[in-house]
Amino acid sequence: MASSPEKIRKQRVPRHEREMEVMEHLSELRARLLRSVGVIVAACFIVWYYYNPIYHFFTQPFVHELSKHGGRIIFSNWLEGFFVRMKVSVYGGIVVSAPFWIIELWGFVAPALTPEERKPIRFLAPLTVVLFACGVTLAHLVLPLAFRWAMAYIPPDVQLLQHVNDYIELLAKMYLAFGLCFELPVLLIFLAKVGIIDGALMRQYWRQAVMVIMIVAAVVTPSNDPVTMLMCAVPMAFLYLISIVLVERMT
Repeated sequence: MASSPEKIRKQRVPRHEREMEVMEHLSELRARLLRSVGVIVAACFIVWYYYNPIYHFFTQPFVHELSKHGGRIIFSNWLEGFFVRMKVSVYGGIVVSAPFWIIELWGFVAPALTPEERKPIRFLAPLTVVLFACGVTLAHLVLPLAFRWAMAYIPPDVQLLQHVNDYIELLAKMYLAFGLCFELPVLLIFLAKVGIIDGALMRQYWRQAVMVIMIVAAVVTPSNDPVTMLMCAVPMAFLYLISIVLVERMT
């Protein structure tokens, strides 16, 4: 039996509305991406302009430990100085602009949530920025300890010549690893708000969670030394315990 024009129209309207909704989301995503990229590019230019003091600040702890062993940082070719500056500018620009593009990310996710699930975003969005900054700060403080521990095994008659590119890569990976690991409370609170976990479940499996945290810390820390791994795992375990309290109060 053929469908009436009214039924056909009723069937087509929802599909058209869904298509419009998808297009609106894609348009919003495009706008947010363009704004984020624009801010990141601007931040990269700022870091490029202030490259010399920034480079000195981030290499000084390592150079200090190197000098105790008669070592130094080296460039292997004449173009490397330019590419290292570009790499530092890109990495630095992404980190400096992190508060903006993190807020943009949360702003894009929020419309897909229910009003009840959307409420904690006002708290989670700034918390994401603060925790990422805390993770990067801790990584910067931990690195000299890791350098000191590792260089203690260098024989006294050996001179260490550290390639600058490898050092910059290590810094970027270390900061990113610590920054992302410190987002654990945000992830747990979000999962609790959407009903996947709760405080009772987190309390019940806290021992297993600590074991998983130790494994994750061992995997994500790029230097693979025990000092850095422990300095990443211990705060993460502490943040997990704090998250239990936060989840119980917010759910």
